[in-house]
Amino acid sequence: MTTFQGTYQLIEAEQRRVGRCYLLRLTPQRDSAAAEAEAAGGDGAAAAGERAEQQHTSAAAGQEEEAEAEASGGWTPGGVERLSNVDVPGVFDIKWAPAGAACCSSGRGGAAEAEDGRGQRAVLGAALADGSVRLLEVADNTDEAGCSQPELHESAQVAAFSGAMALSLDWQGNSEAGQDRIATSSSAGTLAVIQVAEGGLTTLVEWEAHSLEAWCAAFHKSEPHFLFSGADDCLFRGHDLRSDPAAPAFTDRRTHSAGVCTISPHPDTTAQPYTVATGSYDESVRLWDVRNMARPVMAAQVNTGGGNWRLRWHPHDPHVLLAACMYNGFAVLRADEPFSSLRVVATYQSPNKHIGYGADWWQERGPASSPLSLASTCSFYDKRHTLVWLPTDGEHPCAAEAEGTEA
Repeated sequence: MTTFQGTYQLIEAEQRRVGRCYLLRLTPQRDSAAAEAEAAGGDGAAAAGERAEQQHTSAAAGQEEEAEAEASGGWTPGGVERLSNVDVPGVFDIKWAPAGAACCSSGRGGAAEAEDGRGQRAVLGAALADGSVRLLEVADNTDEAGCSQPELHESAQVAAFSGAMALSLDWQGNSEAGQDRIATSSSAGTLAVIQVAEGGLTTLVEWEAHSLEAWCAAFHKSEPHFLFSGADDCLFRGHDLRSDPAAPAFTDRRTHSAGVCTISPHPDTTAQPYTVATGSYDESVRLWDVRNMARPVMAAQVNTGGGNWRLRWHPHDPHVLLAACMYNGFAVLRADEPFSSLRVVATYQSPNKHIGYGADWWQERGPASSPLSLASTCSFYDKRHTLVWLPTDGEHPCAAEAEGTEA
């Protein structure tokens, strides 16, 4: 049960941007009897400590806990444990490699590699303030006592942009061809496509796509040759990588009245292969029908009350989006069945009401009877990473904060 966090800080006196990547583990919520026993120093504390040690060193114990969680209707986090960290230039975007990516296939780097429950290596891509794109992997580090602890380390990097910051990142996994690609965008308005291979990272193509900061780039999930981009010039663009990508396949210049900050194609390539969401500084989230690649049609729009910096589709409910709305916190959006309308069904504001920049869903399923889903949110200035249960059906009030950590 791990999660990942990246930070960014500008040291103004030196005009230097620094950051750190954290690997975190969610710890399960203990029952009240165990907590009371630990507070009293009784036998219950020893039993809880023994169980924690077993969970740390034995896969069998983890499987037993998952079985118990399934029987009880879901797994509930009780806290956050910091496992490992790596210093890097300021982090603008991070994403796990998709499960089908070739770089996640087991058996490519030795027995020491950490794998998830499907035999996949855990690999992250990071877009950084020095213009580089780097891969980070989670590996098992065994200490002298024989205890295994997940550890984060850098495995590859490429200077994607010279004299500009890398602002976004998106993966395209292709395990059948044995190669993956990463798209990234820059503060200079350029885009780049990077080849991910066993030997490292290689920039395939870079081109000028926008006149101002290109905040986002995202691959079409059903058309592997197609890339979307958005920028501070208010343009939403599409690029056909089979031809000259510098000649856009389409440009929408009228819809967004401020910068396009985030683009999120729908992950369900069977049910919604041509639905794409965009978020903008103009405080609107929009759904697009992109069946006509030369002229996408806006299908729905909703105002969230804040600039929309991140959008994430729900991993199990195809109609739900999570939005990081900057000065207006975070919002859960729900589309109707034909994806022709959007509405805000829940909102959440960090305790200090600082800028909401990062947001994503916890990928595991919660209790089947619960209308709540676990979200991970990050806010600027207060350096706060928060886990919060949020309703997705529009019929229940917003839940309270579950756990917070500071970077």
